[in-house]
Amino acid sequence: MIEKELNKEIQKLLIEASNFHKNGQLEELEKILRKIILIDPNYYPALFNLAKLCEMSKKSEEAIKLYKKTLEINPNHLLSTLNLINCYEDINELDKALKISEDSCKLHPNKYEVHYALGRLTRKKRGIKNLDKAYDAYKKTLSINNNFKFAKFGLGQIYK
Repeated sequence: MIEKELNKEIQKLLIEASNFHKNGQLEELEKILRKIILIDPNYYPALFNLAKLCEMSKKSEEAIKLYKKTLEINPNHLLSTLNLINCYEDINELDKALKISEDSCKLHPNKYEVHYALGRLTRKKRGIKNLDKAYDAYKKTLSINNNFKFAKFGLGQIYK
């Protein structure tokens, strides 16, 4: 019976959150997401959306913690993985971003986004070995999604 009441409370809060999001009331949205997490600390959609808000507000450290928590609960959540990579890149921790990218390519071998992230990050590191790795990652990206222009652009940069 108590769990049903908690679910109803979360559902009510989700409606409020949706309205705040639609109206661009991000501070109120953040408060609602935090309330949901207090009720259910493993409700990963709220964790993910709070992480996105933190990332948008340049609170990278908090966003990283929240994305990691989301991935503990749902290891296959691709957007959390990609956003975590971006957060590490934003705070200039390329090695951590690269490690997650490499692991993600194994976990999601058919997702062009993770291969593109790997290519982008390895190209940033420079060096012949990294250029080869970036080239391979961009080629893999395009073998999955031939129309992904950013991978084509990345290849062009390598050829240059």
